[in-house]
Amino acid sequence: MKHTLHRSDGDECSERLDRSQAEDARKKEACAINQSLSALGDIFASLASKNAHVPYRNSKLTYLLQ
Repeated sequence: MKHTLHRSDGDECSERLDRSQAEDARKKEACAINQSLSALGDIFASLASKNAHVPYRNSKLTYLLQ
């Protein structure tokens, strides 16, 4: 079974965030969630390619996985 991870750039996310009309606290939360998911994606990509370095310390979420 083969899985692929699709990542988008931050500009697309911020454009969607602007259209959602989210206010301050929700914008911050959405950005934090996106950063955590991006860091998690980096972990999966590193493990899948069997890199010697796995960037667990890129976020609190991924640090807990170590």
